[in-house]
Amino acid sequence: MPEGRFTILEKLVSENNLAWLLLVISVLIASGLVFILAERPPFSLGTYIIYPGTASQTTGEFLTIFFLYSLSIAGLILLYEAPRYRSRPNLAIMFLISGLLVVLISVLLLFTVYGMK
Repeated sequence: MPEGRFTILEKLVSENNLAWLLLVISVLIASGLVFILAERPPFSLGTYIIYPGTASQTTGEFLTIFFLYSLSIAGLILLYEAPRYRSRPNLAIMFLISGLLVVLISVLLLFTVYGMK
């Protein structure tokens, strides 16, 4: 095999791919995946997706929390990437403002979901 070529396994196990995989697994666990797998709750309780108590969680609530956590991480990534575009100030400002708005909206929605519990 010529030097400098990667096999498929080496590409899959690159540092970048492992970092993204660990991030997704961390968000899944923080959203309540372990409880969902262990208890097998219903998707929702009639018209409510959010279970009104801290002792349990529905699958719909897990998916909602996972989406909101992912949205806030996407906003943080936008904030992190903004300084890369210092040579194009309009683009950097757009990244900063949009990242900040995405983070604020997702955090407010997370507080709203927590308030419903």
